[in-house]
Amino acid sequence: MDVKQITFAETGYFSETVIGYLNGAENIAPFVPYTNAEEGMRKAMEAYTAHAVDRPALVKRLQESYRDLQIIDAVDASIHSLSDPNTYCIVTAHQLNIFTGPLYVMYKALAAVRHAALAKKHFPDRNFVPVFWLGSEDHDFAEINHFHVYGQTITWEDEQGGACGQYVCNGKSMIDVLDKLDAMLDGSPEAKEISTLFRDAYLHSADLGLATHKILHHLFGPYGMLIVDGDDAVYKKACADIISDELFERSSERIVQETIAAFPYPPQATPREINLFYLQKHIRERIVYTDGAFHVLNTGIVFSEDAMRKEMEEHPERFSPNVILRPLFQQRAIPAVMFIGGGGELAYWLLLKDLFARHNTVYPAVQLRDSFLFVDEKVQIKMNKLQLKATDFFGDADTIIRNWLEKQFGDALSLDAEKEKISAVFANITEKMRAIDASMESAVLAEQKNLLNSMDKLEAKLRKAEKTKQETAVNQIRAIHDKLFPGAGLQERHDNVIPLYLKFGRRLFDILLEAPANDEPAFVIIQE
Repeated sequence: MDVKQITFAETGYFSETVIGYLNGAENIAPFVPYTNAEEGMRKAMEAYTAHAVDRPALVKRLQESYRDLQIIDAVDASIHSLSDPNTYCIVTAHQLNIFTGPLYVMYKALAAVRHAALAKKHFPDRNFVPVFWLGSEDHDFAEINHFHVYGQTITWEDEQGGACGQYVCNGKSMIDVLDKLDAMLDGSPEAKEISTLFRDAYLHSADLGLATHKILHHLFGPYGMLIVDGDDAVYKKACADIISDELFERSSERIVQETIAAFPYPPQATPREINLFYLQKHIRERIVYTDGAFHVLNTGIVFSEDAMRKEMEEHPERFSPNVILRPLFQQRAIPAVMFIGGGGELAYWLLLKDLFARHNTVYPAVQLRDSFLFVDEKVQIKMNKLQLKATDFFGDADTIIRNWLEKQFGDALSLDAEKEKISAVFANITEKMRAIDASMESAVLAEQKNLLNSMDKLEAKLRKAEKTKQETAVNQIRAIHDKLFPGAGLQERHDNVIPLYLKFGRRLFDILLEAPANDEPAFVIIQE
């Protein structure tokens, strides 16, 4: 197995914001309260001495959330360690994609595991627990109801509505999905493990939130990873002042808009006047303030100001943050000193420093997750025959094909030599014409331009003819590109983990943890 690491900038798939942040660009510095991740963690740990999380309540709630699961010793140890004020969290977060969703969800979890171990090396007198924060309140079902495996898309068709974490997932529609997947699996021990895991999780859980908890617990519990569902009254009660400020002061829109005005790149997220949803069974709708009352959009629910204060105090679990406030809720619930996310998440966290300060909430180090590209043996053999490397496939397929043709047949496909001869001939003609009548020079140059344009067209036809002649190789290049970059996007944003898990088993996670060359986030190409 060959492992190669390249920079995120070299991939061409990451934004200016991400590249600027990774490179420590001066225009990003005003939005980051630390110079590097290690300093960010140190500052966050110092801040928790003044803004302590209610650890006894956290430990009690975690123990309750694992009560119906088969506890793993490493998880039990992680929960108990949070009683110690010298224990902190390295956290990542994501929606409840069914069957784990695209690969990068797994990469996020493993990045939290990896950086928890690295943090222990930097701060040996402290302890660090990896945490996966479940975005169970998200209601965009169309984003999470499908997954791609073995070239097919399997979709869970359902219309329950509301927060995805509250979806019942043990009905016939989910059984149909499980049956479709089982028909694609082989009879290996890994396939049986995966099938049993998913069937148990989805068919024996009260809702999708618990099912996802079970799946992630099975996969990452051995690393001591804790799964925390943010849709919880205990955690939201710790955010009562944030909820109140958002409803009655509405300060977040002003603060974040001021940051956006000074931010050097296009913003990843834009605040609303009220950045909260109202949450009940089958309902997650925005709260808006009009005509002296709070309205829940697309429902008939209306609260006066007094009624809203009462609702907030008695039912904090009914208030759900959007992307602007979710980081604050998360940081209030758990003592996290590092947040690990993708490029989009990193970009919107950079807008929130002043909002964190407004709410006296600890701002953690923000770290980009690791990224990986797997190149299987069959693809590698094809690339070798074409004399191409994995790094040659970053970019669009047409450019790759054009570069390959140029490399293989460059001289044969170029009329540059002929163009130079024509230019030389016309230079002589121009000199003769100028000697007789200088006004005729423009006519000569026009004829030269027309002829060179014709030569360009002939050259294009020559390249097209060779491209047709090399149809087999061209089709192979397109097929390889589609395999490595499905839909012209990163493999990790499309493919599911199942084929890799069936190939490597649990060893897959160790491969991914060991592949990065240093402490920094990495883009790694793994050639099997």
